[in-house]
Amino acid sequence: MLTVLASAWNKRKSENLAKSLSQRYVKTTERLKVERESFASLQAELNVSDDNIQQWVSDVQQWAAVSRAKDDAGLEGKIRGLCQHKAEKKQSVPSDR
Repeated sequence: MLTVLASAWNKRKSENLAKSLSQRYVKTTERLKVERESFASLQAELNVSDDNIQQWVSDVQQWAAVSRAKDDAGLEGKIRGLCQHKAEKKQSVPSDR
């Protein structure tokens, strides 16, 4: 019975997919227009050029990449430490169980 219900749900979903996607597209384009206008007014209010904004974006992306690399290196160290601790613990356990 569950398979029949899931199959019917999938069929309804595929039949309504074009309609739901087109509605989502319209809403998204309207929202994009509003946000662009908001961004333009904020940019004018702060008196910031497109070049400054692009530089800020680049700085944040670079900071995120460096931060991510440090986090990854830290994670790798933690994993190695846990593996080493587990191996040491395994060696210290008597094997006459």
